[in-house]
Amino acid sequence: MLLFSGATPAAHGRMRLIRDILPLPVVEVSHLLGSVAGMLLILLAHSVQRRIETAYYAVVALLSGGIVFSLLKGFDYEEAIILGVMLLIFAPSRGQFYRTGALFSRRFSASWFVAIGMAIACTMWLMLFAYKHVEYANELWWQAAFHEQASRSLRGMASAVTLLLVFSVSRLLRSKPKPPSMPSDAELEVARHVVAGSRRTAANLALLGDKHLLFNDARNAFIMYGHPGPQLDLDGRSRRRRS
Repeated sequence: MLLFSGATPAAHGRMRLIRDILPLPVVEVSHLLGSVAGMLLILLAHSVQRRIETAYYAVVALLSGGIVFSLLKGFDYEEAIILGVMLLIFAPSRGQFYRTGALFSRRFSASWFVAIGMAIACTMWLMLFAYKHVEYANELWWQAAFHEQASRSLRGMASAVTLLLVFSVSRLLRSKPKPPSMPSDAELEVARHVVAGSRRTAANLALLGDKHLLFNDARNAFIMYGHPGPQLDLDGRSRRRRS
C-alpha cells in the first residue's frame, strides 16, 4: 500500500491544504521515506514469518512512521487509518516473537525474491499508468515543487528499487554460514551417560555420531538435530539432509 501510494498522485485538494501548512522539503522527504518504509516492510515480512524479536520492533516503528509519512506527503488519512488498524492488531503480538538473532540471518528463497519482484513490477506499472500523460525528461529527477508529483513518485520508486538491489546484492555476496561441528569423542561420551538414564530407546540414535548435539549448561541433557545442507552419501554423491 505504501509503495502504491508513493507511485500515484495525491488529490489536488489535499495538496493545496498541505501547501498552506507544510514546507516543501517536509512533503518531499515524507514521500521518499514512505516508499522506503513500504519496501522495508516487504523485506521484513520474511523475518516476521520467522518470529524474530527485532522484526517486531522494526515493523512497529515502520508502521508508525508510515502513518506520519502518509499524512505529511498528501494528507492521505485513509491510508493512515489502515496502517493504524494494522498497528493496533500487530502491537499486542509481542509475545509471539520469541526468537533472537539477526533480522536477515536466513537466505531468501527464489519464491521470496519472485514475490518481491512482482510487487515492485506492479508498482512500476502503476506509476507509469498514473503518469502516462507526463513525458519523461531527465529534469524530472531533480524537479521539486508541490505540483511536481511525477518527480516525487519517480524518486520514491528509485529509492525503493535501489534499496531492494542493495539488499539483494548483499544477500548474494554473503558468505555461507559455517555449519556446526560434529560431536567430539568427549561429547559422545557425555551423551552416552545421559542416554543411559533415558527411558527412550530412540535416544541411542545420538551415539551414531551423525547428528549435532546441543547440551545444556549442566551437561545432563541435550538435543540432537540434523543441520540442513549438502551432505555426502556413502558412495560420495552429494545429497541434502533435512533436519
